[in-house]
Amino acid sequence: MKHPTLIAAFSLATALIAAPAMADVKIAVVDFAEVAAKSPQADAIREKLKKEFNDRIESVKKSETEIKNAQEKLKKDAPTMTEQLKIDGQRNVEKMYQDYQFKGKALDDDMKRRQEEEMRGLGQKIGGLVNTIAVKEGYTVVAGCGPNSARKDKWLADMRAEGYDIHASEGNVSDWEST
Repeated sequence: MKHPTLIAAFSLATALIAAPAMADVKIAVVDFAEVAAKSPQADAIREKLKKEFNDRIESVKKSETEIKNAQEKLKKDAPTMTEQLKIDGQRNVEKMYQDYQFKGKALDDDMKRRQEEEMRGLGQKIGGLVNTIAVKEGYTVVAGCGPNSARKDKWLADMRAEGYDIHASEGNVSDWEST
């Protein structure tokens, strides 16, 4: 580096010139996921989903118990069973286990999908409130969204129709170069 003093002086001058322009900048970062997860509304959503899926949860638990009972019965009766009855019993337990896995996975998938739907709605409500407050307090709002978001244009139009000057930053958080 030939001129470290010159570079340092230039950097300092740039910072001093930019400082007055930056004086009015207000920055806030809101973790919507954390706000949503800790909200009373999230607790209500979890309770709602628990009730919605309770019958299926109980059905999966019942299947688990039935498999365990069938295995125990097969083990207990094995000394008096023919080889074919043992094979048939084991196949029955395996089929019960496959059905149990299928029901469990379907339940998990459905519960995850419904939770995402509910939390997305809650996140949108929270986001709208935070944005409204931020704009009223003089913050420039830049909301992040995924690439080619289908909801972005409508949301921006809705917010602007309410009189808010809000911007969107489009990018894929798993690909830094896209942001």
